[in-house]
Amino acid sequence: MSARWIADRMHRIDASGIRKVFDLAASMQRPINLSIGQPHYDTPQPVKDALCKAVQEGRNAYSQTQGIAPLLKLLQADVDTRYGHPDRQVFVTSGTSGGLVLALFTLLNPGDEVIVFDPWFVM
Repeated sequence: MSARWIADRMHRIDASGIRKVFDLAASMQRPINLSIGQPHYDTPQPVKDALCKAVQEGRNAYSQTQGIAPLLKLLQADVDTRYGHPDRQVFVTSGTSGGLVLALFTLLNPGDEVIVFDPWFVM
C-alpha cells in the first residue's frame, strides 16, 4: 500500500482497452469518433438557441426523478408508433452510466454472470 488514503483496489486498476482504440485513432487520418458523445461536428444553432432560452427561463436545474412528463409522453408515442408493442415503455436517464447501472440492477441478481466486451465504455 503506497498511500493510506487511497483504497488498495485502486492499485489493480489499469487503463481500459478503449484508450488503445483512441491511440489507434490518433494515428489515422480524419477518424470519426462516435464512442463517447464527442461528434466531429458542431452543435446545430437551433439546439444552441433552445439551450440558451431554457437557461434564461430558469429551466436548467435537475429534472424530476420520474422524468419530465411531456418528454416521456412524446417519446412513448414515438416508440408505440414505431414498434407497436404495448409492453415497451420508455425510461429516460441522466446519462449512459446511470442508465446502465439501473438496467443491470434491474435485470441481474448477485452472483449472475455478466460478459463484458473489451474495449468497454469507461464509467
